[in-house]
Amino acid sequence: STQSTWGRFFFFFLFSFLFLFSSGFRKRIVMSAPDRGGDSASQSSRHRHRHRSKGSGSAETGSRSGRTRSSRHRSDSERAGPTELPPLSACMPAINPEDFLQPDFSCDVFMDSLTSKILQGGSAKKLDERATFHMLTAIMDEALGQLTRLGDRLDSQIGALAQGMGDAEVAHRQRMAALDSHTEELMESFRQLDKSIVDVSATAVRIGEQLGTLDTQRQRALDAQELLQVLTSFNAGDRKRLDPVFTDRSRAHQAVMLLHKMSDFSKELTMAGGKYAVACKLMDEVEAELNDAIFKEFDDANRAFDLARMMQCAKTLHHCNKEEYLYRRYLGTLSMFGDPTEDMLAMQKCMPNRAEGLKAVCNGIVNAVNAEHERIAQIFTAQPSEVMRLLMERLFADRIQYFVEQILNSAQQQGRTAYLEMLELSHRAILDVVAKLRTLKHASSDTVDLPAQMRNVFGLFREEYVNVELYALQEQYQVEITQLQRLGAAPAGEPVEEAVSRMIVAHERALNRCSALSFEKDLAGNYEKIMNVLLLYMDKFLGILVAGALVALRRHGWDGNAWFFEVVRVAGVAVCRLRTHVMVTFLSLTALLPHVQAAALASFRELTAVVEKSVVEGLEFSLRGIETQLQTALSRQPTQEFSPRDDEFDVNNNVTRTCYEACQIVSRQHQAVSRCLDGKNLESFLTEFGIRFERLILDHMKKFTINTNGGLRLMRDLTEYQEVIRAFSIAALNERFSVLRELGNLYLVAPENLRNLIRESGLAKLRDTEVHAYVAQRADYRSANIAQYFTPAAPRR
Repeated sequence: STQSTWGRFFFFFLFSFLFLFSSGFRKRIVMSAPDRGGDSASQSSRHRHRHRSKGSGSAETGSRSGRTRSSRHRSDSERAGPTELPPLSACMPAINPEDFLQPDFSCDVFMDSLTSKILQGGSAKKLDERATFHMLTAIMDEALGQLTRLGDRLDSQIGALAQGMGDAEVAHRQRMAALDSHTEELMESFRQLDKSIVDVSATAVRIGEQLGTLDTQRQRALDAQELLQVLTSFNAGDRKRLDPVFTDRSRAHQAVMLLHKMSDFSKELTMAGGKYAVACKLMDEVEAELNDAIFKEFDDANRAFDLARMMQCAKTLHHCNKEEYLYRRYLGTLSMFGDPTEDMLAMQKCMPNRAEGLKAVCNGIVNAVNAEHERIAQIFTAQPSEVMRLLMERLFADRIQYFVEQILNSAQQQGRTAYLEMLELSHRAILDVVAKLRTLKHASSDTVDLPAQMRNVFGLFREEYVNVELYALQEQYQVEITQLQRLGAAPAGEPVEEAVSRMIVAHERALNRCSALSFEKDLAGNYEKIMNVLLLYMDKFLGILVAGALVALRRHGWDGNAWFFEVVRVAGVAVCRLRTHVMVTFLSLTALLPHVQAAALASFRELTAVVEKSVVEGLEFSLRGIETQLQTALSRQPTQEFSPRDDEFDVNNNVTRTCYEACQIVSRQHQAVSRCLDGKNLESFLTEFGIRFERLILDHMKKFTINTNGGLRLMRDLTEYQEVIRAFSIAALNERFSVLRELGNLYLVAPENLRNLIRESGLAKLRDTEVHAYVAQRADYRSANIAQYFTPAAPRR
């Protein structure tokens, strides 16, 4: 690092010095010495620099140069006057090599530090330009000398460092070679040691195998000797001569284990003939007696809740291949498989809340299984999962199956709907039991197939489910239709809406049951069947409802409009609820069955089209009835109503009686239809109603001769008609009746102003022939020759 630092310092300084000396310093000297004397000083400085760079020459040359410089200095001094130069040490700062290593080092700053005391300090004011020049030249020479000495010292240090580095590198290589040699020797030693360890391990294994074989042979020899002694004692046929282990019941476990070892001998002896028949028979008898004793001991320990003795008996019997009988014998003693009617009694205690009763029974089953699971894990340590498998099979086959059949038979007596609700509740409750039992350690899906047990319990009920569901829906829907027919031709709205709600709620419950109880292979078909039942009976229901209203409408005429409008409202509510049910409930359940969705939507569109057709037919009939009513009211208007004499003029400007009755009819019908229709349906009906009413008024006006006083009366009636129609809040009708009202002005202006009135009012939208037809009803039409103002020009739109 020291070598690198000095190298950077040396080269950086030489470059900076040469650059500054050649550019900045020369410019500064020229600017400070503009006269010729300055040029002579510059030349003298360059001569001195070359002289010092080349070294000392011959004595003669140096003496001559010295005399020349002295003479020049004397001549300059004589011209400039006497000047005293300050000492060099006072003007030149010491050069610190560390300054060149600073990150913020600047060549300009360095040069300014060398010349600042001469050019900027107080010395510059005391010295003239030539003295300043000589002083700067001396400073530069001294700085160059210091840098040269620093460079020489740097070269010396670099050489020393290079020499030291070479020696260190040679020493490092020698050490590394020695380490490599030692490492190789160590690796060879490790390889030899590993080989030795492998050889010793193999030898140890062989010795162990030989020792194991010898021990096995020795144990077999001892077992054979023991078994031969037992066989000899049994072959004597005398129980008294048997070993005490077979007669002492406290040693029954040891005796059974010994007899189990003799089982292979007994098979071979039986095949050998009758020589050992006595021994085989006696061994079978003794083994049976000992097994019975151990089973009895297990039962006694079970009654005493002695789990340690039960576990010992279970281990012995498992070793003797008697575990299957033991498992079933143990399960037969469990209280959970006692009286099957206890679950029904617990269910009845919670009635009429069947869900709470099911929950109580299922919680009891889960708690009992949890308790037995802990006992089984402590007793049957060899195969607890097998015991749990047998327990689950018996639980579902005996207790749960019986319980489900009993509650479903009881619910079936109350009707199909009650049966379906109980089937759904029980299926959900047993599914919850299965989910809880799956959390047991020894009842996992690897050992116990709980879904298969569920299928065994509910399989038959689920296969017959959809038929029962369809019959129940048809039965309930038929009841609703019968009640609707009993209400008569004009049923009240609230009972009908409640009936529709009951039908949709029943169908929603049926869809949920279908999702829970249908097998996956039958799910799509069952969904479609259940939806078809709803659409079929809803079509019948709405058809009867609308058809009855149409009959009443035809029978009672316009008096039946209110009834029909109420039926239209109820039918609209029913269709909206049905649409919501189909779009929300049904489509969400059948999201993965697009073909079922498509079929249901098509059927729904057909149903709504039929209902809309019937409703439109009834609305058209209602409009015709209202139109007839209005015609009747208008026909009662006197023929001289709009051509009164001057003394018959109504100063109160009241509407005519005919206008009042017609507006009352329109208002009543508007209120009735507004209560029953809404949205676009209401707007469409009122628009058609207003257009027909306008047409009636226009035709009615053509039946009268109208003078000026009658025009005022007509204008009052037309204003009233406009006001009653404005309550419809339909812009198109407001515009029509505004034009209609302006027709009244045709009977109020002078004949010569008719053309201007037509052009400047809304009447410009009418044809001339149409306007002329109403102008012709003026009382002065012939006397004032008004026809001259209407030329037979082409009609304007």
